Amino acid sequence: MTIYYYGIRHHGPGSARHLIAALNVLQPDRILLEGPPEADALLPLVADAGMQPPVALLAYRPDAPQRAVYYPFAAWSPEWQTMQYAIAHHVPLTFCDLPLAYTLADDENDNDDTPATARHPFDYLADIAGYRDGEEWWEATVEQRGDGEDLFAAVTEAIAALRDALPEAASASDHKREAWMRKTIRAAAKDSERLAVICGAWHIPALQSAVAVKDDNALLKGLAKSKVDSTWIPWTNSRLTYQSGYGAGVQAPNWYAHLWQHPDDDGVRWLSQAAKHLRDKHYDISAAHLIETLRLARTTAALRGQTRVALADYTDALASTIGMGDSAIIDRIQHEWLIGDTIGSVPENTPQLPLIADIDKQRKQLRLPQTAESREIILDLRKPLDLARSQYIHRLNLLDGGLWATPLARSGKGTYKEAWRLEYQPEQHIRLTEKAVYGNTLESAVTTYITSTLHQDQSLAALAERLEHVLPAELPDLVAALAAAIAALSVDNRDLADTLAALPHLAETLRYGNVRQTDTAALAHLLDTLLARLAAGGVQGCMNIDNDSAQTLCRLTRSAGAALAALNDAGASRYWHDYIHAQTTSQHIHPLLAGNAWRDHYDRQQTDAETVATELHRQLSRGGNYADAAQWLEGFLYQSGTVLLVHDTLWHIINDWLRDLPEERFTELLPLLRRTFTAFEAGERRQLGDKARMQAGQNSGSRTMTMGTTGTINEEAAQAAMQTVARLLGLKAG
Repeated sequence: MTIYYYGIRHHGPGSARHLIAALNVLQPDRILLEGPPEADALLPLVADAGMQPPVALLAYRPDAPQRAVYYPFAAWSPEWQTMQYAIAHHVPLTFCDLPLAYTLADDENDNDDTPATARHPFDYLADIAGYRDGEEWWEATVEQRGDGEDLFAAVTEAIAALRDALPEAASASDHKREAWMRKTIRAAAKDSERLAVICGAWHIPALQSAVAVKDDNALLKGLAKSKVDSTWIPWTNSRLTYQSGYGAGVQAPNWYAHLWQHPDDDGVRWLSQAAKHLRDKHYDISAAHLIETLRLARTTAALRGQTRVALADYTDALASTIGMGDSAIIDRIQHEWLIGDTIGSVPENTPQLPLIADIDKQRKQLRLPQTAESREIILDLRKPLDLARSQYIHRLNLLDGGLWATPLARSGKGTYKEAWRLEYQPEQHIRLTEKAVYGNTLESAVTTYITSTLHQDQSLAALAERLEHVLPAELPDLVAALAAAIAALSVDNRDLADTLAALPHLAETLRYGNVRQTDTAALAHLLDTLLARLAAGGVQGCMNIDNDSAQTLCRLTRSAGAALAALNDAGASRYWHDYIHAQTTSQHIHPLLAGNAWRDHYDRQQTDAETVATELHRQLSRGGNYADAAQWLEGFLYQSGTVLLVHDTLWHIINDWLRDLPEERFTELLPLLRRTFTAFEAGERRQLGDKARMQAGQNSGSRTMTMGTTGTINEEAAQAAMQTVARLLGLKAG
């Protein structure tokens, strides 16, 4: 019996090539591979034609799915190639790492996983050999090495010296994992003639060391344990760049794939791909550019003493010859050239929870893409297929929080169009696994999950917002439950702000329901009930309140009024008009809300400009109460100064009031007045400034006109007027 150890770098195409060459020479009768033993039962699926990398092993605790770990594999990963070798040569293969039943059991088993050293251990080897970091050292000495003879022995020797010099670099988790792997190796060696052990190079010296069985058992004694389930899931090139699971962190997956598929490329093919992507972005790239880039990359590699041109040589050369020294050109093609949108696939018979299987089945039936590339789709809700797609997307979003589908805009509400951005995220499996306890189908899981969480929403606004998201999912039972919850909460609700905040969500829900031809009679009755209560007594909430509360109510009133106007419902408009009208006639209404109510009446043509002018004059003429007058004016002009541009009468009333303010009062009210005027759109502010300049010129001109001369402008008076307007608008006078 002989044990052969092969230290690799996870996700290294050079390591994979050297490893397969070594296995072909050795022809082992059994293989132990670093990985979770819980996934041994899933290994036969690797041989299925439907299994296309990149893929990942997903392992999780069924009682706490958020405690999970991913093991991603690309086609050029040494582990993946080892699995392929074992299947092709009918060699038994099992995983030999510490079971995840221990590492996922609780926080106590993995809270000591931080090495004492701040630097990566391989960085020390890089210092000795003259490389910038450990990754560059491994790339040059292992990945780019053409001759694999004695390679693994040399790697083991280097790592052994490193671990002897830096014993603190190995974490407590490393020691536990290595103890378990030694235990597994001892058991496997009993019935093997040529046992191959393949794992990260960091562990090899520890696995070869003579450690007593009792010492390993003592290290593993008392570890907490839990149940763990595992499955295969699709992975993406973009996710390979993340430091997750097996510590992928591959900065350029496309580069590694290129090295695996075209090991003899002299750079022409690789740079041609870069040229294509640059041309797609409208760069003028000629053959001469590529020739010069390739020449420079080779020269740089030679000066660095490298046997092959590295990725850094190509990117530096490309930035120099085409980017004229600006590396930003690499950023513009980084995703397409270095990362890519490759997504893997798993066989249909891969073990899945019933909920996830149902979701995937429906996705395929609806012909919705599952791609790593961000893809936009536009749905026409008049078409049965698009309507079914929309229902599916909305239901899925209620479960996974919008991890897969993101709405591009809310402008589709009230129309027959919806726009979505779809992008596959592997984390979706974890979120859906967490929700699997609520049902075996998408419809039942959403209904049960949302119903079970309704108690968390203790406000009408929160429930109404939830209802707005639920209605497009076409779940009548859930809509009924939400409507009942809103109705029950509204009976004793005394919070005016909460009621106002709920109205836009209900109005939008009714508009969207009409587009989908959904029966919304119950929701319409609910909205009428809320508005009737608002019309009957809502004005009480506007009396004797502080300025902050008034600001909140003013903003919510504006939002609710706009949503109800878009709904275009006569009954709702009548109730809303009664509520607003009460604010114009009742005593003790906060002046901000009263001013806003008068503006609402005017904008909806419920009153004329002459009546408004009379009320404006009355409000601004109240003896000495300048603060209330300013508040009323802010409410009337709330975020819109168009009325001042159109109606000179209102302009002059406000202008005269401002002009007659005592200096100390004007200074005192300036912050409030400036908030009023600076809330206008930039175009309105500019036109107001022009109007003030023109008015100042006309007024001063008439005062300074003399017989026999043309009109002249009193520059001093005009400048004073312009300074006042500038202070109101928050502009520099001049």
